[in-house]
Amino acid sequence: MLYDMSPSRLVKDGISQTKSEGRRFINAFFNHYPGVKRYHKELKSGIDYRRLLNKGRIEFRTPKSGRRRWLNTLDLMYRNGTSRMNILCNTPIQGLAGDGMKQAMVELWELIKERNEIKPVTVVHDEVVMECPLSEAHEVTQTIKNAMTKGMQHYLNR
Repeated sequence: MLYDMSPSRLVKDGISQTKSEGRRFINAFFNHYPGVKRYHKELKSGIDYRRLLNKGRIEFRTPKSGRRRWLNTLDLMYRNGTSRMNILCNTPIQGLAGDGMKQAMVELWELIKERNEIKPVTVVHDEVVMECPLSEAHEVTQTIKNAMTKGMQHYLNR
């Protein structure tokens, strides 16, 4: 629902059996989380569609972090002229998550840089994989969780 899923998509993904059931699910979601619906409306109302239709690009900034992404007509509109709300809704959420993860890695590095037995392996989306002795796995897990929380708080507490 965060990325403006349709009843058809809910059926396709096996979440609902019929479009009508999908519609009820979506309505229940937005009744339970009215702030998400407001968020969608604010995003949609903030786009200058006249500029887009004139082949312009729009600078889209992620709230809190200020991340920039340039969006054009193909990014934000289907060929029939309707809005691609999934891109519009996804951009600030994924952008902020990416910025939070980068900040978390800065926090994490400060905590482990002197500890040669802990080695970063990879970071993918919201996953961090570290190599460490089994005896330190619990402590390292807590260190990662704390760094990730602090990384997001860096932006969310602004």
